Amino acid sequence: MAASALFFLLAASSHNFALASDEDQAAPAEKKTFVVTAYYKPLPGQSRYLCGNYKSEKRMNGEGLKTSSGTAPHEGTVAADPRVLPYGTKVNIPGYGEGKVEDTGGAIKGNRIDVFMGEGESALEKSVAWGKKKVEIEITPV
Repeated sequence: MAASALFFLLAASSHNFALASDEDQAAPAEKKTFVVTAYYKPLPGQSRYLCGNYKSEKRMNGEGLKTSSGTAPHEGTVAADPRVLPYGTKVNIPGYGEGKVEDTGGAIKGNRIDVFMGEGESALEKSVAWGKKKVEIEITPV
């Protein structure tokens, strides 16, 4: 009898409220304008380097082994000023797609972000093609 009464209470109460999902509790996305540049991981033996040679290219783009948060860089990795966009912040960048803040950079201050394009010459070409853009991005806070 007690079990059936408990079932009735649970069934009746389920009509009065719905359990909140993670999506329901997520903060709403906001839009903000950033200067967006691109970076990549250079590889030895490329036929072209933006800075002239492999060593200079590594100095500008980093070793490309790990981000400042400790993850391996991959397409979707975003470098940002952590005072503006903390690690883990998800962003949607027109022309690039979805990304997550996992890195920082010496020149990445304030409302400037850098998007990772991959490795090797094809990523260099994508980075050059991207250039420097002022873009309104969608930000989903951590």
